[in-house]
Amino acid sequence: MKKSNIILCSVIFALTAAVIVLGVLHWRSLPKSNDGFTVKINGEEYNVGQDVLQSIGIIDFTAKKKNVETKYQGVPWLALAEKLDIKTDGAKSCVAKASDGYVSAVPIAKMNQPDNVYIAITEEDGPFLLVIKNDAFSQYWCKHLVEMSFQ
Repeated sequence: MKKSNIILCSVIFALTAAVIVLGVLHWRSLPKSNDGFTVKINGEEYNVGQDVLQSIGIIDFTAKKKNVETKYQGVPWLALAEKLDIKTDGAKSCVAKASDGYVSAVPIAKMNQPDNVYIAITEEDGPFLLVIKNDAFSQYWCKHLVEMSFQ
């Protein structure tokens, strides 16, 4: 084998190893959604787990996911906001963050519509799923929810 081929193979191996190591380090640094999610507003932080949602009362609801009517269980966002005494006055949007880094900015008008926004408890889409019922293409939805930040 030529010396240039050995050098090329060594460089490829080193780069592959670096990508794997950096990927594992990044994955470990991501927040995990198993323990709940955080709501941040006006410098306050609220930790929300299944216990908080269950204290409000889990209900069945339906929403269109990619134009298909789907059944979920969860809590209306407005009921959670009332339970935690969260006031969204002055906020323009809710930025929902997923455990994989995905971010969705939901306009505050959608968040404050009655019977529109839910926090669903689901196995398929992570422990917590932000569902916006009046969103025909599910573009504002957030699977594996770990943070809601009002700005």
